[in-house]
Amino acid sequence: MRFGDVLVVHDLSRFGRNKEEIRSEWKAMIDEDIDIVVLNMPILDTRKYKELEGVGQLVSDLVLTLLSWMVDEERDRSRTAQREGIEIAKKKGVYTGRKRKYHAGAVGKDKIVYDKVVQLLDAGESVMDIHRETGLSRKTIYAIKKEIEACTSS
Repeated sequence: MRFGDVLVVHDLSRFGRNKEEIRSEWKAMIDEDIDIVVLNMPILDTRKYKELEGVGQLVSDLVLTLLSWMVDEERDRSRTAQREGIEIAKKKGVYTGRKRKYHAGAVGKDKIVYDKVVQLLDAGESVMDIHRETGLSRKTIYAIKKEIEACTSS
């Protein structure tokens, strides 16, 4: 985007994950003289305030601050509700999380990767080196290591 362009977005939340990101992106666009139109919030149309200069900027800033705060709060409420729902499902025994991909009973490509991690662990390779070689997260490698240790100690 460049000077004089108009950015049209459906929702203010498209600018970022929290109010700071939203305000930062908004300011960057305004500083580049790019007009912004938020479709579901018609008051956030920077083209409307061109003639009002200072007053228009003030109105735009106030509305943006308020609405970005509301977007941030909605995200927090949604995250909290999700977390509470997961906790309730766990207590009922309904929620078990995602199925593990790499384990002793895996098949196909996943089994090949699992066997490679086991081989490297047996060879004394560090978790970081295994991570670099396989591309798996360190958390996954530690889970495999823990599974192996549990099997050998039993």
